[in-house]
Amino acid sequence: MSGDVVAAALDRAIARQGKPQSITGDHGTEFMSRALEDWASRRGVPLDVTRPGTPTDRSCIESSNGTLRDACSHVHQGVDLAAARRRIKAWRIDR
Repeated sequence: MSGDVVAAALDRAIARQGKPQSITGDHGTEFMSRALEDWASRRGVPLDVTRPGTPTDRSCIESSNGTLRDACSHVHQGVDLAAARRRIKAWRIDR
């Protein structure tokens, strides 16, 4: 996923839920991109980056991602995008 794709998704999220105080990411290419840095600068959203190799810095995020994967993606491999979106929405509401 490119930084431009992440920035566009963040713009959609902000339109629905408002601007975050900050965004914390890991060292993935989408979070270390010039496109995301420019996006954050233009919107006044600080980017925080965790230390490399330290998933404990973001343990609540890691736990949530693992739960989502277990509940949705690993169990239902091979479904189409619309079905995946429905399952994720149901999981999010039920959670």
